[in-house]
Amino acid sequence: MEVKDARFKDGSLISDALDEGIRLFNEREFFDCHEVLEDAWREEHGPLRDLYQGLIKAAVAFYHAERQNFEGATKVMRSGLPQLRPYIGWHGLDMASLVLQCEDWLGTFIELEQTGGQMDSSKLPFLKKVPSGDLMADQGFRIGVYGVIVQGDHILLVELEHPKGNYFHLPGGGVEPGESLQEALHREIQEEVCAQVDIGRLLIIWEYDPIEINPRHDHQHLLELVFECELISGSEPQHPENPDPRHVDVKWVPLKDFAQTRLLPNINQQILDRLKHTNDNPYVLEQS
Repeated sequence: MEVKDARFKDGSLISDALDEGIRLFNEREFFDCHEVLEDAWREEHGPLRDLYQGLIKAAVAFYHAERQNFEGATKVMRSGLPQLRPYIGWHGLDMASLVLQCEDWLGTFIELEQTGGQMDSSKLPFLKKVPSGDLMADQGFRIGVYGVIVQGDHILLVELEHPKGNYFHLPGGGVEPGESLQEALHREIQEEVCAQVDIGRLLIIWEYDPIEINPRHDHQHLLELVFECELISGSEPQHPENPDPRHVDVKWVPLKDFAQTRLLPNINQQILDRLKHTNDNPYVLEQS
């Protein structure tokens, strides 16, 4: 389903009902948010109908969680996430951030149900609008997608040649106009390591903002999304016959050595932390 440019039946990017739902969600009026969006869902039959349903379930999950019903919150959130994930990349809301946080909260609900702990409501997510239009059309902004592929006790990396010493990066690359994030990641992994994968949860959001820090490599504003991926059965990564001229090899690097591996961007530790602990902050802003 292509949802990047999808609009509601009235032609709007943000319908009146969704705008009201956003306000109620962000004011933590989750029951009222559910009511408003459910009425709108009944009337919407276009490509964004499932978005309403996913947001409704997110609101209901947090409504249950605030009342310490973590079993109910887990059940509803687990049902709603598959309806939210296809909208990552949509121009109406920051769905990448929302999905990532909802996945983390699902893990928290499961843990709290088992331990009987208290939920920290101050960390609940907010629904954030994003400007309409194709960000990739602006040459000052680049979106990249990358995959963390772990097999046994090794992680798959692409080795690049450099005069000052070779370095590595995760399989992946830039999103092309007209592509969804998942389409771009599938294409890039096939091109770089000749592999097919199932794409899982979002692990890291890495940002390089040249306005905030002194540029090192260029003046582009970079936003890179790193997803956990699993090789499809029978898929064997290998160095392609016609690789990028800078690419030297495809290597399985032992996880015990990964923290010291020369990876660009330098997010080795954040990746290891996110693989182990789903509640760590996924956002990384380049500092130097």
